[in-house]
Amino acid sequence: MTTLLILVGLGTAHANLDDTRTSERCTAGETDPLAVGSGTLRDPWQICTAEQLEAMPGLSDEEHEDSYLLVDDLDLSGIEWTQGIGDCGLGWSVTVGGFSGTFDGGGHTLEGLSGPGLFECINGGEVYDLHIDGFRTSGTYFFHGTVADQAYMADISDVQVTDSDLGGYGYVGGIVGWARHSDLARVSFHGSLTGGSMIGGIAGHVHGGTLEDSYAIGSMDGSWNVGGLIGVANGLARPVVVARSHAAFTWSEDTLVDQYRVGLLVGLTWGDSDQVQLGSNGGDELDALVGLSAHGLPKVARGAYSGTLIRVERDLYLDPDTYERAGWDLDTVWNAPTRARPPTLR
Repeated sequence: MTTLLILVGLGTAHANLDDTRTSERCTAGETDPLAVGSGTLRDPWQICTAEQLEAMPGLSDEEHEDSYLLVDDLDLSGIEWTQGIGDCGLGWSVTVGGFSGTFDGGGHTLEGLSGPGLFECINGGEVYDLHIDGFRTSGTYFFHGTVADQAYMADISDVQVTDSDLGGYGYVGGIVGWARHSDLARVSFHGSLTGGSMIGGIAGHVHGGTLEDSYAIGSMDGSWNVGGLIGVANGLARPVVVARSHAAFTWSEDTLVDQYRVGLLVGLTWGDSDQVQLGSNGGDELDALVGLSAHGLPKVARGAYSGTLIRVERDLYLDPDTYERAGWDLDTVWNAPTRARPPTLR
């Protein structure tokens, strides 16, 4: 087994649009997700029970345009989660349906969720300030992620996923399975990922968009188009920009040696250096893709890297000065690296 660590630097962080909290709270026995609130950003519908969350996939498209606030930690191990929130079908061009509102996690934790992702489809919506713990895949899926199976023109930020195991045939990501024209910031994944094609620590397939101040750590096993952060980065329609992000995975021996299109950061890129930016493409040592591998780099397909790949010693990789010179915020966004681990989000 080989452990891989990756560092990139570039870009700006995405900020949440609204941090307003309402003071009125729903009751412990509530089952209606529309019981308290009015669905606006300043007065969102309040979710305080597992039963309320379980009912959200059954809401209308108009109700999925509203704002929601999680007001408590929830244990979801007792619910049967068979469909995520927001249905827009499968396809490359999402035009109707899906979740287009805002879901504010309030800094709370959803624990014990299993099945499809929390959202089946985010279509122009926002999800932020949420912790998901102990997610488990209960079937075999195409398009599969803990937060969203599909995301179109979505904003996902300040979301942490821990102690979670995902699997599927393809388009499997620690945060989102398939993301088109979406922006992710300050997201992290800890756990295991298994599948066939397009497997990524954060996203299985990114079709235009940004990934900033994020990381993925755990174990991974896939057949082709497998990357520490992104399985496939397609920048032909809109550039893909990965900034100040890293991954540290233990790969299966088959994935590392025998499989096709395996990348330290991205399994396969579509587009030139302007369309897929993995850190800076200018070749500067501190602003380029930095990789560390104990047993050499894995086999990769043509075009798997757009940026300059620089191998560094472990001491440099775990040195806070390396990140500070690359523009990483070790005061408010990241916990500084230690002698044992790379940076983690605060």
